[in-house]
Amino acid sequence: MTDPQHSTTDANCADCDANSADEPGVCPTKRRRLLAGLAVGGSAALAGCTGLLGTPGEYEVRGSDDVYDVSFEQAERTIEIRGSQTVLRAAEEQEISVPYDCRAGFCGVCLSRADDDATTAVHMATNNYDRLTEAAVEAGYFLPCTSQPRDDFSVTTGVSPGELDEYAPDDPDNDDEPNDEPDDVGRRHAIKYLNEGWIIPVGERQDLLRAAEDVGLDELPYQCRVGRCGVCLSRIDGDATELVEHESIDYGPLDEDALRDGYVLTCTAQPRGEFELETNRAGDL
Repeated sequence: MTDPQHSTTDANCADCDANSADEPGVCPTKRRRLLAGLAVGGSAALAGCTGLLGTPGEYEVRGSDDVYDVSFEQAERTIEIRGSQTVLRAAEEQEISVPYDCRAGFCGVCLSRADDDATTAVHMATNNYDRLTEAAVEAGYFLPCTSQPRDDFSVTTGVSPGELDEYAPDDPDNDDEPNDEPDDVGRRHAIKYLNEGWIIPVGERQDLLRAAEDVGLDELPYQCRVGRCGVCLSRIDGDATELVEHESIDYGPLDEDALRDGYVLTCTAQPRGEFELETNRAGDL
């Protein structure tokens, strides 16, 4: 029997769209919250829950009852962590400071480095941080917010994301040949980034932040990338309920009135028309 809270759509959830062409019946908000809940440790199993995960079947995160010694280099402390507990949660319980934000493997703020191959040192329940490649994980990099120990190891926390650059996949050869790949970003709209002096064509399936980064504008403020922290808050010259569609909004101050006043989160906002965008408005709300 399906748990009522795992229903496919929710009439009170703005993200629900049972008629979505891309993922019919999927609720992005519930799916993200589920992943965040699973990421903090423990176990869960959902059978045939299409509303949260998008595909029927079973999603499981299970940890062992074994205990492992994990040494935190900066704190100069070694603590015991159960295999069913995330490294971040265990550190918090022992009052060891580890930077974090999203707790769901998205933002990369908690990026850390083990002294061995992280594929054997930990089990990462989720890794949605696009800079954390398989090669980087094999070199020891992992996300404590979603990782449970599988062996004894030492860890350096608060690692700079710049350390991952050498593990990025090589760029494909560019022979200046025409790109015959289909355009999968949807209809494009010309967005003027006022503070930066750029005009960028942004597709309806691109968020404003990523589209800017893709063309080399990498100075826009952001942190969590999931619509939660508000660091990327910006303002457009129109009603944001009509001109953009947010994939997710978990930032409390950004309510309906603020949206109508033009406030958006560039990390999850996708355009539905042309407009001017003023970034760096995080203090407004």
